[in-house]
Amino acid sequence: GDTNLFNNFASKTVVVDISHDLRLSKNASVDTVQPGEQFSYTLKIENLGPNTSRNITLTDTIPEFLVVDKSSFSVDPNSFLENAHQTLLVWNLDNLETNSTTVISYFATVKNSDALSESPFEVVNTSSVTAEGDTNLFNNFASKTVVVDISHDLRLSKNASVDTVQPGEQFSYTLKIENLGPNTSRNITLTDTIPEFLVVDESSFSVAPNSLTKSANQTLVVWNLASLEADLTADISYFVRVEDSDFLPESQFEVVNTSSVVAKGDTNLFNNFASSAVVVKKPVLLTDISVSQFVKTDSFSVQGADTIWFVKPGDTFSYFINIVNQSDIEAVNVVLKDILPDSVSVANFASRDTIDWPLGNLQPFRDTTFTFEATLSINVGEELTELTNTVIVQADNEDPLKLDNNISTATETVFIIPPTILSESCELLTLDFNVYEPQSGAPLGITFELNTSRKVQLDVYDMGGAHVMKLAENRFNEGLNRFEWFGLTESGRKVGSGVYIITLLSDNLICWKKVILAR
Repeated sequence: GDTNLFNNFASKTVVVDISHDLRLSKNASVDTVQPGEQFSYTLKIENLGPNTSRNITLTDTIPEFLVVDKSSFSVDPNSFLENAHQTLLVWNLDNLETNSTTVISYFATVKNSDALSESPFEVVNTSSVTAEGDTNLFNNFASKTVVVDISHDLRLSKNASVDTVQPGEQFSYTLKIENLGPNTSRNITLTDTIPEFLVVDESSFSVAPNSLTKSANQTLVVWNLASLEADLTADISYFVRVEDSDFLPESQFEVVNTSSVVAKGDTNLFNNFASSAVVVKKPVLLTDISVSQFVKTDSFSVQGADTIWFVKPGDTFSYFINIVNQSDIEAVNVVLKDILPDSVSVANFASRDTIDWPLGNLQPFRDTTFTFEATLSINVGEELTELTNTVIVQADNEDPLKLDNNISTATETVFIIPPTILSESCELLTLDFNVYEPQSGAPLGITFELNTSRKVQLDVYDMGGAHVMKLAENRFNEGLNRFEWFGLTESGRKVGSGVYIITLLSDNLICWKKVILAR
């Protein structure tokens, strides 16, 4: 029965306002980081109002080379998706009141990877937040750049414990790696090339290598070192031995050991190489050579086991020099040095006092005899009564402890007949004995024959030219004459054993005979 239906209806409009403004910011605990180091990210969502924000989605994209510590989230994400290039984190948040904030943090580590690009480089982490009713999308994104700096400077040096070594001997090499900074060096590869003729003692490495490869010409040793902090050093040492081989190239040669160190991020490659040179000297095999000599002239006499040689001014006589290698090692570059007596000359060497003769090599237990002729000057003075020849033999590899037999002084002394006393020998003068033994009781009979009656002087001299006794100075008759000597001096004393000269002087006639007196 309601007669007016137009006022039977009423309505009220209520505005539902979900508008708000979310602002996202992001921060990292460091600006610069090194591989292997951990740092933290912090995400902050602010609701600037005017209303509550609901059903918020926060997305965080973790770039390549960063590894997230899943246990470190202050708020666990709703999803965690990983692929080869990134890690995607998603949080679904319920409500965020006006003028409120939500903070989420977690830790990440830079991968210690060979795939890292050259240092330094940037890793950029980007994040976004979304919610229905957000009236300002320009502040819904945030990013943080962290610089990964792996720059450093490795310096390599190398040293050997010796400068010179002999085959069979052992010595050590020491490698030293220094990190001059500014950052830690990682994934270091040290390579050492050990040359031919060196044998590595594989048990001697102070740090065991990761690989050791041998070939005909070298041994390649490689170490893979994890890291070396700035301003620290790493030392590696080991022993090698020189091969004791007949195939060593020379008596002296150089072996050069080269090494290198590499690591990504090394900013100076000029000091990444080192070498060490060691001189290998083959041991000199020592020999023992000796020398002896004897002399031979046209005039001599025998006294027991000795031979006495005589020479007159102007005579040419011979030296015989015998060199013997007394060892089982070849004597190398044998040289004979002869120090000649005064007033003696050798053909082609007349003006020299010392003569060197190179004789080449002398095989083990072999000998060689060297002969040369010498001439006594015609103008020799009376004061020169004997000649002494000295010879010295040398070899490049002579044992320095066995040099006493390298020098020989003429053991067979050459006596010079004084020309003022003895100028000739003749058959007119004869002796009963060549060897006279006074103890037998018999005198030494001296017989001489004269063609006329004349004055004759008989004398005895020793081999040094000293006057021993005047036997007679009388006129003797024509024909055979005889005189006797009993081995006494002018004063009646017995003379010693030795060689004596009996002389006869008569006008221009000078005769002499030698006799050996043996007691």
